[in-house]
Amino acid sequence: MTFVDLIADACDIGDVIDLVNEFLVGLQTTGEHKHIPESVQPPRTTAVNDLPYSLNLVAEEIKRRDAAGDQIPEVMFALHAVFETAVERVQTSYQ
Repeated sequence: MTFVDLIADACDIGDVIDLVNEFLVGLQTTGEHKHIPESVQPPRTTAVNDLPYSLNLVAEEIKRRDAAGDQIPEVMFALHAVFETAVERVQTSYQ
């Protein structure tokens, strides 16, 4: 299963946040975080409100790069998918 799958199936908000943080640690462990601009590298997620904020930062950077014709690293799309799924899961299931 992917992190997107795991987050979509998470049982509660704590699980969603834990899985997002696990994904972020994985990016650091593999060095993939180096392909994400520092200005949008998300810190550790500690609250539900961190999720839409981080999603917006990543989405805006992807849009900016696309409009400029700049290359968008694959890890940016993965990060966007993780945050988007986390936000959707929280919004549809726990509020």
